[in-house]
Parts: sequence; C-alpha cells; structure tokens
Amino acid sequence: MEEIKEIAISILASAFALAFISVPVYIMWNWLIPNIFNLPYIDYVEAWGLMAFAVLLNSIFGLTVKSKKDK
Repeated sequence: MEEIKEIAISILASAFALAFISVPVYIMWNWLIPNIFNLPYIDYVEAWGLMAFAVLLNSIFGLTVKSKKDK
C-alpha cells in the first residue's frame, strides 16, 4: 500500500511540475515564435503537450547536459 501511495505522489508531483513549466513555454512561444517564424499562437494545453513531448524525448534519447563537475 505504501508503494502505491509513493507512486501516486510521484505522478501528481510530475504532473504539477509539468503544468508549472508549461506556463513560461506558453508565454515565450506566443511572444517570440509567431513574430520570428510566422507560426501560429498556441494555447496552454498545446504548451503542456509540447513540454510533455520534450520530456518524453529527453527520457527516450537520454539527452542530458553534463557539467564539468560530472566528468
């Protein structure tokens, strides 16, 4: 039972973090991208999906930035 509780908390924390990070993506996209690249504006749900896609790609391909301390 304790494991299920930990998994549920982890999933909720991840969803909350993704929702929190999507706000700056939404604002920055609508501020810069339509003017620079003539692409359409996006809404918050699309920004959330964009961030979820980025997290998925990062987890699949393992793209990480390593600092000089990690070497």
